[in-house]
Amino acid sequence: MFAGHKLRRAGGFDLDFVQTGSLKTSTSTANPVVITLVDIGDPHPQRMVAVLINTGGSIGESDVLTCTIGGVSTTVVHERSAAICYAKVPTGTTATVSFTWSGALDQTNLLAYRFNTRETTTLDAVTASVFGNHTIADVECEDGGVVLWCTGYPGTTGTITASWNGTDSLVYDTAHLGSGMSNRKGHVLPTETSTIRDLPVTTGGVGNLGTIVLSFAFST
Repeated sequence: MFAGHKLRRAGGFDLDFVQTGSLKTSTSTANPVVITLVDIGDPHPQRMVAVLINTGGSIGESDVLTCTIGGVSTTVVHERSAAICYAKVPTGTTATVSFTWSGALDQTNLLAYRFNTRETTTLDAVTASVFGNHTIADVECEDGGVVLWCTGYPGTTGTITASWNGTDSLVYDTAHLGSGMSNRKGHVLPTETSTIRDLPVTTGGVGNLGTIVLSFAFST
């Protein structure tokens, strides 16, 4: 699902939050995994690109260790076969995403987002590795920010759903079910004043589920 442009105001400027393309997949077992022609949207001198990555497959689970987007090193937040990697990437409309990993891997999928901001603050990065249903609790967020969600099973399958307990909606951007791994990715665009919210996750599968919720705030 293409999320399209979200032309919202954040700190007095157009954040222009965009899910930039469809889900990219790979069956490479190389290290690093290299995925080419990832859509990262329109160039902008202050463009932040975030890629949500799920890894693993039928042979087990893996962790993303390092990642580059278009040759630019990223900040990596990872938890049990799920990762969110982000960096300022001002040029290009597509980029090669390359990441190193540990563990066992025969499948990867990723989804990219972009937003334009001079100053970015990571308000919160909450991760969990849990067997079964769980809640990502006490996520700090604020009006005009962005919350990204990435979760998945390595080596097993099961339907994954989640919710957001604030007034805003969790948008499901993509879901993958089967072929030895299941995962889901989405976002929230908060409109509430600075607050703390929870994201309950429900699963129909059996196995340890890695979940990441990453919250950004912005200023001019």
